[in-house]
Amino acid sequence: MTVEENKAVEYFKKHKNYFEEQIKFIQAVESDEYEEELELYQNRIKQFNIILNLIEKQSKIIDLQINFLYELGVERPGTVFKKLWDNGLDKEKCGYCKDDNLKCTDCIKQYFYRKVEENK
Repeated sequence: MTVEENKAVEYFKKHKNYFEEQIKFIQAVESDEYEEELELYQNRIKQFNIILNLIEKQSKIIDLQINFLYELGVERPGTVFKKLWDNGLDKEKCGYCKDDNLKCTDCIKQYFYRKVEENK
């Protein structure tokens, strides 16, 4: 995820925590006066959980797909990597492959992020 996307996720988590604290406060008060707020906060938490779980799930799917491409490229380097390099995969743009401890999976992921941005 980009820095902005990470900030957005953190925003959701922060507000989810805020609503959870509000629910604890309302439940401690034990008053029917706050029933509408309680329901609103509970619904917001459900919505935030759905979004956060979806983001986490999509991120895991992307990681699995990238790892699959990487492994396929290692097994048959003349196919997958050549296709990616021919279509704009550039180690110099992402910089990850310069570190021998990192696999090209980060490079491949950055390639697809750039492609998405180019096609907006």
